[in-house]
Amino acid sequence: TVPSDPSNGGQTPPSGSTVDIGTMITVACATGYSVAYESGTSYNCTGSPTATPCYLKCSLTAYTETKVAELFLDYSAVKDIPYLKHKEVLNVSCLDGYQVLQTDGVTYQLHECEGDESASDATITLTSCTKIPPDYLMIMGLIGAVIIIILLVLLIILCCKGKTDRPEPKSTTGITMGNRNAIGHAVEESASI
Repeated sequence: TVPSDPSNGGQTPPSGSTVDIGTMITVACATGYSVAYESGTSYNCTGSPTATPCYLKCSLTAYTETKVAELFLDYSAVKDIPYLKHKEVLNVSCLDGYQVLQTDGVTYQLHECEGDESASDATITLTSCTKIPPDYLMIMGLIGAVIIIILLVLLIILCCKGKTDRPEPKSTTGITMGNRNAIGHAVEESASI
């Protein structure tokens, strides 16, 4: 015999029907209800069967693209999902650069639908993500590296400029390199006289 209908649902064949052992019974839930996540809508009529329960669906229709953006969440996780079934889990990621409030770097939220059979409402409440604070130690390290690079470039420029602007070295004899040829030429002329 087909067992009693689940609350908020019906069955095919109907409750109280006499069927052969092993007959598959199909549960049809009322509008706004469904069987639990990963539960089939059919069960085998053997031994002492009980109908698969119908649970409230957790609606996600309130989470429009604008509402999800205000929470700094990735809309792609909810855009094609109007509801969750009982015990179904929704994984929603924060936008880049955001994390779940009061966590250390957790960038996603898990929400499980609890659609109790007797509840009048089953909701999923998505919470806002917050901006990940900057890593001040890394920022200070980057600034230090930039300063060191600037100082090295300036040092190289000053060293090269010093080599090109340096005066010619003076000879210990008082004769400069530029006058040597003139004196050498003068020595030759005096030798020929």
